[in-house]
Amino acid sequence: LGKWLECRAKGSTGDAITALLALQARTALLMDQDDSAQPTAGEVEREVDARLLLEGDIVKVLPGAKIPADGVVLSGCSSVDESALTGEPLPVAKGPGDKVVGATTNHGGSLRVRLQGVGEKSVMAQIVKLVEEAQSSKAPVQELADRISGAFVPIVVVASLLTFAAWLATLATGAFPLDRLPHGRRPFDFSLMSAVSVLVVACPCA
Repeated sequence: LGKWLECRAKGSTGDAITALLALQARTALLMDQDDSAQPTAGEVEREVDARLLLEGDIVKVLPGAKIPADGVVLSGCSSVDESALTGEPLPVAKGPGDKVVGATTNHGGSLRVRLQGVGEKSVMAQIVKLVEEAQSSKAPVQELADRISGAFVPIVVVASLLTFAAWLATLATGAFPLDRLPHGRRPFDFSLMSAVSVLVVACPCA
């Protein structure tokens, strides 16, 4: 049951990671490389795969589109829905100089954004990485419990076997009178029950 619950929790975490990745933009409008903060006449834009974007690229984000990567606004004023990442229910106003986060949704006007965090450097990638690490790693208390159980169980088993051997030897040599055993109990049975008692007391799940 414990393993099933653990697998179910990991499956839910995997679904959460998939949902996070689904928030990312698939394509982006890449602008001509231009260091000017304001759009220039004849500026050309082309749609490219968002995975091909590089740090320093300038993209145009239309109303209703997702911001393809982390960056800073060069021009334009709008509001950005960041609820998927921050939980903030209201769109946040953005203007020149403001930072924007990839996978958030632009509302209102168009924005020209210079990308600063793409690929593994983006906030979204860092969130996914943290979730994956949390999924695959153990809590410190769990690691401590594993180390203790790794030594505790063999010690209990050895103590149980020693108890069995000690009682069997004691009864066989007559050091403990047989007439003092419970009625109908043979030396082997009594020794075995004593060993089992050690297991049950030390490990109730035994």
